[in-house]
Amino acid sequence: MSEYTIKAIEFLAKNNIRFSVCYAGVKLWDADGKHHSYYLCKFYNRNTRKSMRVGFYQSIKDMEREPTAYDVLATLQKYDVGTIDDFVAEFGYEVNSWKDVKRIEKTYKAVRREYNNVVRVFSDCMDALQEIA
Repeated sequence: MSEYTIKAIEFLAKNNIRFSVCYAGVKLWDADGKHHSYYLCKFYNRNTRKSMRVGFYQSIKDMEREPTAYDVLATLQKYDVGTIDDFVAEFGYEVNSWKDVKRIEKTYKAVRREYNNVVRVFSDCMDALQEIA
């Protein structure tokens, strides 16, 4: 077990958060056009009684391995991305057509939704969560 996995397990235990993973099959990931193992992951904060679910695509290299708490925690959006203009500038999107605008707007809304869920569930331990990279 890696030191990162151990730190994630310690973070969950210290903050009274339960993590569960459910295999949901193999799905096509739009980002690379390849099939990946897909998991539905859930975090439940026993202190606040708030939970969130997040879909997680496992890397092709690790398709046969269930994701660890660290794998999922490290990918969560832990910082506010600001306005859509901030988002475009920060992540280097190029807008060349109306199709680009719609795609970027869809991504921006998904990232904002994830961030809002992270804040809601991890509100009592955001600083510690942000240290998991």
